[in-house]
Amino acid sequence: MKKDVPILQVNNLKTYFNTPRGVLKAVDDVSFYLNRGETLGIVGESGCGKSVTCNSVMRLVQTPPGEYAGGEILFDGQDVLKMPKKKLLELRGSRIAMIFQEPMAALNPVYTIGDQMREALRLHMTISKREADERVLELLKLVRIPNAEKIMRSHPFTLSGGMRQRVVIAMAMACEPDILIADEPTTALDVTIQAQILNLMKKLKEERNTSILFITHDLAVISECADRVMVMYAGKVCESAPTKELIRNACHPYTVGLIGSKPNPKEMGSRLRTIPGNVPSLLKKPSGCPFHPRCSECTGRCKEEFPPVTEIAPGHTVACWKYVKQEDGSHE
Repeated sequence: MKKDVPILQVNNLKTYFNTPRGVLKAVDDVSFYLNRGETLGIVGESGCGKSVTCNSVMRLVQTPPGEYAGGEILFDGQDVLKMPKKKLLELRGSRIAMIFQEPMAALNPVYTIGDQMREALRLHMTISKREADERVLELLKLVRIPNAEKIMRSHPFTLSGGMRQRVVIAMAMACEPDILIADEPTTALDVTIQAQILNLMKKLKEERNTSILFITHDLAVISECADRVMVMYAGKVCESAPTKELIRNACHPYTVGLIGSKPNPKEMGSRLRTIPGNVPSLLKKPSGCPFHPRCSECTGRCKEEFPPVTEIAPGHTVACWKYVKQEDGSHE
């Protein structure tokens, strides 16, 4: 199929959590697309809704207390939110796989690595136990795990955090999924292994035409591996653009702040630039644009209503009143 036909289309997604203290709008009217063979990077501070967005794609948000309050998630033209449970189970791990942020929570401590990886393979593929064992060994070696035969017989709690993370990555890649969701996949890894894993994911994308949703705080990683970047803040998408365009021409004040806070080797010894304040509590989300309490360019209208999405260049959209044309043709 054509690469420009999105394999994933998320439209106006709303994922809320009902709590005794009120409704938390973790994902609030989010829309984006993912093309075949493309890597979309999702960036933002902790608590901005990145992980909940990706968990929603696989319908992994527990309901209740979670609730899919609106929108649609179209995978290959079919709405994941309306899929029957049986079809959903066939989809997970086979056509859409996820590298979870916390590897210990993704692995069962009472089963060996080999048992868990073999189960995942045999659940989605018609292969013998021997063929599954061979595939497990191949995958463990693929993610640069030394002494793979021994690791197969080991339990997760005997491995380091970085080693467990590599196992989780191997499991996610096992069935060669159409979409690979990577939630901070290299956080627990040293820089050498991180580079190897990123190259491995790049190779998977090139050889299998795999689409990747890549969540990270690391803009350096994003600039190396993502084709496009989506910036999230307080459950909203504030900017989206091709990676080079975003790095060169960031428009939303939040994006500018994120890029500006990245350490610069040419400014060794000087203080790091920071964005004042913190991500707001979802229970006390500011009115209007949620970034306005931290924004140096805030106007009165920013405090009243969320700005419409404006395209300022091909494929580059931003939600900021600064770029919305007024009736007289001027900007806010």
